[in-house]
Amino acid sequence: MKTNSLCNTFPAELFKTKRNVGLIILLCMPIAVSSYFFISTWVNFAKISDSLTIGTYFWETYTRNHFYLYSFLYPLIISFAVFSFNNIEYPNDCTRLVLTLPVKKSKMYLSKVLVLLLYVTCSIVLAYTLFVLSINVLSLLFPELCLQSFEF
Repeated sequence: MKTNSLCNTFPAELFKTKRNVGLIILLCMPIAVSSYFFISTWVNFAKISDSLTIGTYFWETYTRNHFYLYSFLYPLIISFAVFSFNNIEYPNDCTRLVLTLPVKKSKMYLSKVLVLLLYVTCSIVLAYTLFVLSINVLSLLFPELCLQSFEF
């Protein structure tokens, strides 16, 4: 068994980042944002339904608010996740230990980047899934919003 292959360093990086705070924040942020917009829409539906004539305005507002918040938060959350993923080795000076292993530095850093890409992709897929699910649930709860006619 080769110790310097990428197939061996990738699971090690996954194991190291399993209980990381950056990972928890990266995966919980879409849940929090979608829950906030869904609950605020549900609670304030009387105000929304009085000011709307057709569901197009609501659809545009709901989508714009979601993606403005995501476009502001994702770079901050990703930078925090990168910091916390790379900060795992620093407290006990384990970076020197990691660099003494028979693994090329390029493969070690490539595995770190691949793990981060995996987690960011999972977070984005989760955010989109929750957005579509919240729109579908809102269209079932409040048919006055005319959200059924929009295609995803």
